[in-house]
Amino acid sequence: MGMAFTCRVCLCGRRRLHAIRDTLFQEIWEKLTSVKFNTNDGKSLLVCYICCAQLRKSHELMKRASEAE
Repeated sequence: MGMAFTCRVCLCGRRRLHAIRDTLFQEIWEKLTSVKFNTNDGKSLLVCYICCAQLRKSHELMKRASEAE
């Protein structure tokens, strides 16, 4: 199984995968990693459903922390 069919976050290839290019998940990924999501770097453009849930939770935490300030 090539990198194209693995989760970009956890590298798992045996879970349901979702494309994150041009989505809120891409924006969250870029904020968390401080790295621009490069579609030409040979890395997967997919994230598994478990990591999507974690990205969503991270986004909610970032919003709550920002609102608290």
